[in-house]
Amino acid sequence: MSVEDVAELRQQLKRHTGDVPPKDLLRQFLKLNREARVRNPEDVAVYGSLLLKHYRNKLADEELWHLHEQVGVALLECGNLQAALQLVKAALIKFPDSVRAKRLR
Repeated sequence: MSVEDVAELRQQLKRHTGDVPPKDLLRQFLKLNREARVRNPEDVAVYGSLLLKHYRNKLADEELWHLHEQVGVALLECGNLQAALQLVKAALIKFPDSVRAKRLR
């Protein structure tokens, strides 16, 4: 998992103009960004928001909450406070005493 892998997936995602990219492609892109520790808040915010909007019910519970955190932080970094607040609040409600929740506060 490298920066090059993330760039390749980004190119694949950009080919899906006008439609929602497949769930697995979105999941893989976001997972690679996490694992490769790539700082890419704009793309994470866009593609993560698409994944949560269109495929939320098809995600495992653990992955869903990882995405809430990842996308929420990306939205904060992009200055989209309204959308970020919704995701962060949901995570705080679900895990009020977790270390991650305390860090998000």
